[in-house]
Amino acid sequence: YYECINKKLRVAEALNNYSAETGKRLMWWPETFPLKDMKSFKKQRPALQEAYLRYSREEDNGELRGVQGNMWVVKGTEHLGRNIEVFDNYGEMDEFIIGMIQDEQILAQKYVENPLLLSGNKFDLRMYVLVTSEPKVYLYREGEVKVSTRKYSRDPQDQPAHVTNYSLQHRLGNFNISEHLISTNDLKQLIGRPDFRWSAIFAKIKVIVKEYFVDIMLDKLIKNEPTEGSWYLFGMDVILDEDLNAYLFEFNICPGVCYKEILPCTDYLDKLYEDMHEEIVQKVVDKHFPPPGDIDKGLLPKPLNGFVPLTPDGDGWSKLKSFFLSLFYRTEL
Repeated sequence: YYECINKKLRVAEALNNYSAETGKRLMWWPETFPLKDMKSFKKQRPALQEAYLRYSREEDNGELRGVQGNMWVVKGTEHLGRNIEVFDNYGEMDEFIIGMIQDEQILAQKYVENPLLLSGNKFDLRMYVLVTSEPKVYLYREGEVKVSTRKYSRDPQDQPAHVTNYSLQHRLGNFNISEHLISTNDLKQLIGRPDFRWSAIFAKIKVIVKEYFVDIMLDKLIKNEPTEGSWYLFGMDVILDEDLNAYLFEFNICPGVCYKEILPCTDYLDKLYEDMHEEIVQKVVDKHFPPPGDIDKGLLPKPLNGFVPLTPDGDGWSKLKSFFLSLFYRTEL
């Protein structure tokens, strides 16, 4: 799972290849250029320049709108918010890529310029995706809202206003966990828009997870032949724009669901992590090692249903799985 889902360049390559092969534009995936090395950059450089110029033109009359208003983000493959820069000038971005690509792989991605704001601050959603060895894919109903520590601005140098990663925000200072790491329930109350409905947002996130894990990555999940009873919990970062469209910008194989040793933890996060861990045990472990006890007598936790299944179930799913396995292994199940 790690290789085919978590690595930033592999995610970008898989999504770009899917769009190229099917002709289907993934509306939730900003235009992205995965740059492995200098050779890869030189090959994709004309397309990146063309894309930058395309986004620089006003849609109504085709005239250049100038420097401001065409923002891109360049990020390396490290975690914890390191090596992330925002640009609104192609020459500066090009120069930065040339200097950085000598040391690590890079993604150059169209920036969501009109993010939905919370009291003037940018935020993103950290959702959780469980993938089990069957494979089955689940999306958790709730998540975290990571809020930037500075009011949003269009100044590309104002990093705390753009990067919502809480490890980075914590390093930069002014991080208050009760203000900058809140629940999706809090978001519903604080966003202050009558057209904001969490059920509608969650439905859009479900589309992203289903298209990515089930429609695009299913064959790779099966080909990896995971050990029976194994599982992975992925962190999924999503950003919303002013029109309430949802965009994927990262998966994380180390979503940090136990930050007590690093950062203080709110009661909401404590409960969220505790419930997720218990439900993972119920869904994955208990079927192999049934626990002794009696639920009615309070000796066992009651079954939880925070994870929403996104893969088909029953005989149809078994036949689909057998079909993919036969393609890769020429075995009959």
